[in-house]
Amino acid sequence: MKRRTLLLGVASSSALLYAPGCGPTEIQDQRRELMRSWGEALLLASYAEFETLATELEARAAELRDAPSVETLEAAQSAWWNARAPWKRTDVFAFGPYAALPVRLGVQIDFFPARPETVDGVLEGDTPLDADGMALLGAPAKGLTAIEYLLFDPAVDLVAEFESNPRRGEYVASAASDLVQRIEQIRQAWHPDFGNYLGELLDAGRTSTEFSTLNAALGELVNRMGYALENDRNEKLGRALGDTADGTPRPDLVESPFSHRSIEDLRDNLHGIELLLLGDAASGIAALDTYLEARGRHLGRRFREQLGACYAALDAIPAPLASALGDAPESVREFMKQLSAMQRLVQVDLINALSLTVGFNDNDGD
Repeated sequence: MKRRTLLLGVASSSALLYAPGCGPTEIQDQRRELMRSWGEALLLASYAEFETLATELEARAAELRDAPSVETLEAAQSAWWNARAPWKRTDVFAFGPYAALPVRLGVQIDFFPARPETVDGVLEGDTPLDADGMALLGAPAKGLTAIEYLLFDPAVDLVAEFESNPRRGEYVASAASDLVQRIEQIRQAWHPDFGNYLGELLDAGRTSTEFSTLNAALGELVNRMGYALENDRNEKLGRALGDTADGTPRPDLVESPFSHRSIEDLRDNLHGIELLLLGDAASGIAALDTYLEARGRHLGRRFREQLGACYAALDAIPAPLASALGDAPESVREFMKQLSAMQRLVQVDLINALSLTVGFNDNDGD
């Protein structure tokens, strides 16, 4: 209840936070409060929702292990699908605890692209599938991606497989339990009461050891919007279309290839960026657009128009995405075109409006 009151306070005071005519100190305070609302009302709230839904997945996976049937399989599949949404909304925050060595929690939660042969190797092997055994497995063998393959593999009769091979049920249940632990780790790593990585952003230019200035912290988040759009365009779509090879489509390189959730994954990615740019008063997420308007920078209409164009292009891709790569590649390329325009809006117009510096994507040069 205490956290909920705080978040509602952020939303209700937004008009005061972004009043015009502020001096440099007030502008810095406004930027800190903007990032605070993103961290608390978007990131931590999404991680808490993800943890709750992953705990539901853990329960459904255990039921599938104990009593394989069409009903328990479908319940586990539905739980996996639902848990994916809040996680994909947070792609902009793929830094700090997400990527920090040696744990690299992000890839342990959601390794990409899928490596079904690695999961098959575990299924056919004798590695213990208790908590200690799961800790020994590499990232491709666990997390959302491995669980998806175990629950949705189209090449087998899944109910029969779970009935005839108890190890498959043991594997999916243990992987779901491990997933819950990893989500708790990344949520606590950001939470002010635990690892407080959020404090590294909010105390930038003060006590932060990660960000020497407030502009560096805000620049990290704004640049991450551009990176997320670029990764969707190049890594999740361009590679699958064959742009980095001989032009032959590679449907195995889309996200969520077995569940056919690829288009929804992309929609959730866009929604996360939309929430940062345009906010959500009901959830307490302050809008970057509101801050810009108060400073005389009018980008809101363009944000809405280009986001609308992205959603429209995404809606025009016939599902599933893996089939559209070969059957309707022009629709995929149109969506990529709109993502590119959105990326330019963020990395040119928005960066300039905030007097920030364009950064390099983590994947540049890979």
